[in-house]
Amino acid sequence: MPGFPLPAGAQRAHPHAETPGGAARGIEVPGAAPTALPVQRAEEEQSPARLVIMRGSEAGRVLALDGERVVLGRHHDCDLVLDDTTVSARHAEISREADGHYWVRDAGSLNGVFLNRQPVTTADLYDRDELWLGKVRFIFEQPR
Repeated sequence: MPGFPLPAGAQRAHPHAETPGGAARGIEVPGAAPTALPVQRAEEEQSPARLVIMRGSEAGRVLALDGERVVLGRHHDCDLVLDDTTVSARHAEISREADGHYWVRDAGSLNGVFLNRQPVTTADLYDRDELWLGKVRFIFEQPR
């Protein structure tokens, strides 16, 4: 097999051979300690959850839920401003727990918050849930 020179006493491992550590393949050096490869933790792999507007004047817009708490509403001070008269000034809040779990809370809106077509005041959010704020419809997406 062509390539770089091997250290004294080393042998090339068969490319499909399992080594004592399980998956490391390549060069076996007698007496050498196994090298740990960097592993991405699940928390690092996850991109933030997001809302995709499915119905409303901004249909197709994707809203990243980057913070621990995101306020949605019509008011310019909200984290996610929705330009729709059926949405209250401060309509709802979406919060993220330390473990990455999300939930929604009605912030005292006039038209309410609906999750999967049911009115809620506070509710857990799961991937592909349908969220309604006034006439604006979202799909909640949480990559795993």
